[in-house]
Amino acid sequence: MDLRIAKWLLIFCIVNPALAATTELKVGIANQHYDSLRLENGKLVGNLAEPYQCVVDDLAYSISYYVLPQIRVLNLLQSGGLEVGIPLVHAPERDEYAMFAQPLLWPPFHLYAKDDIDTSGDLSGYTFTVVRSAARGGKEYLARNPNFIEVNEWSHALAMAQFGRADGAVIPAPVIKSLPPKRFEGLKKQDFGAIPLSMYVSKQSANAHEILRDLNASIELCLAKVD
Repeated sequence: MDLRIAKWLLIFCIVNPALAATTELKVGIANQHYDSLRLENGKLVGNLAEPYQCVVDDLAYSISYYVLPQIRVLNLLQSGGLEVGIPLVHAPERDEYAMFAQPLLWPPFHLYAKDDIDTSGDLSGYTFTVVRSAARGGKEYLARNPNFIEVNEWSHALAMAQFGRADGAVIPAPVIKSLPPKRFEGLKKQDFGAIPLSMYVSKQSANAHEILRDLNASIELCLAKVD
């Protein structure tokens, strides 16, 4: 290439940082939700797949997917190793290193317990199980100060409630269908709020705000199709 042309191209990209930024998106899929959202032949499948696939189909980016444990997805968003993480619920501690896109879904959370629990009052005397790095239910319930034990798998969380090692287990609705019915035997289901589900954009990305803008525009289009 002519050196003068190369020089002007470099200057043009510097003046237009949006063009200099990569058009590739590294997207982490949290495999904690394997049956809800997973990758098959380059396409998203599962009961959460349709809205997410709609969003990415509308984007003018080259997307590379990485299926990883949720804690790894969060760590890579924090370090800048990923531009986007899905499917992730909003959590205040994540806002320190990533930006939450417009809500795509509002999945309910359920408390599974052997006995009926009055969740309208103080919950500081109760201990519930949750999966490590997962959301813990609606903020109105968390404000009642329940205690939590973190485990590695949803089945383990439910087993602890079944065998009396915890007062209950908090499970997001999208996960329930992926678990065998025997895991819920002897347990009663109660509402435990809802949390916005969407995607996070790493603040470490060079064009983080542009990515967030494009994601939000695609989400609005997809939600309009549903309406």
